Amino acid sequence: MVGSALLMLISTGRALRDTLKGSLLAQASPTPSPDPSPSPTAIDAATIEFLKGQFSSLTTSFNIYVSLLSLVTALFVAVAAWLFNKTLKEARQEVDQLVKTEVRRAIAESVQSRINLLEQVLRQEEVPGLVTVDYVLQNAFGTLPKEFRLLSTRFPRTKPRKLDSRKFNGDVVVLDLVNYQPSGSQLEEAELEQVLQDVTDKMTPESVLVVYVRGRYKAIENLSQKITYYTSTNVPTQLLGNVINGAYVAHALRGED
Repeated sequence: MVGSALLMLISTGRALRDTLKGSLLAQASPTPSPDPSPSPTAIDAATIEFLKGQFSSLTTSFNIYVSLLSLVTALFVAVAAWLFNKTLKEARQEVDQLVKTEVRRAIAESVQSRINLLEQVLRQEEVPGLVTVDYVLQNAFGTLPKEFRLLSTRFPRTKPRKLDSRKFNGDVVVLDLVNYQPSGSQLEEAELEQVLQDVTDKMTPESVLVVYVRGRYKAIENLSQKITYYTSTNVPTQLLGNVINGAYVAHALRGED
C-alpha cells in the first residue's frame, strides 16, 4: 500500500513538471516579427526586454513548481507516516494476540495436567476406603496386635478373622504369623506350609495375600504354586506398604470405581 501511494505521488509530480516545462518552452519562443528588416538596435533592445520578461516568468513558474513539489512531498510523507503507523499498530496487535493465546494455552495445559494428577491422587486415596481387609490371626479375640490397629487406621474396612474361619472374602487377606504361636518352639516349614494351604484354599481368586512372618521359608517362595497375587514382609512399616499395594491390585482386579 505504501509503495502504491509513493508511485502515484511521483507520477503526479512528474506530470506537473512536464506541464510547467511545456509552458515555459512555449513562452520562451517569441513570435517572429512581420518586419523583415528591423534595425539591429531595435532588435537587441526588444530581445533584452523579452528575455527579462521570460526570466521573470520562469522564476515565478519555478517557484510555483517548487512549492507544489514541496506540497506533494509533504503529503507523501504524511500518508507514508500514517500507513506506517497503522501497519506498526496492527503488527503490535497481532503479536500481542499471539502472545496472549500462547500464554492461555500454556496455562490451560498446566492446569489440566495438575487436575489430572490431582484426580489420580484422589482416586488412589479412595482405594483404602473401598477395599476390605481380612486380618487373619490365630486368635481373633481379646487384645488385638498393634499391627492390626495400624492397618485399621489406614483401611477402615479392616476386620479381624480367626485362622480357622470357613472363608476369607476380603479383597486383601493379611496372614499374621508374627503373632502366631507355633506347635513347637519355633515355626517349622511343614507347619507353615499347612497354614498357607488352609488360608489360600479359603480365599477368592481375585484376593491378594499378604504374609506377615519373621524369617525366610521355602514355603513362602513356593506360594506362586498356590496363589497368583501375594507378597510377604517381616516389619510393621513394610506391612502397611504391602497391604496398600495389594489393595491397588485387588481394586484393579475387581474393576471397582
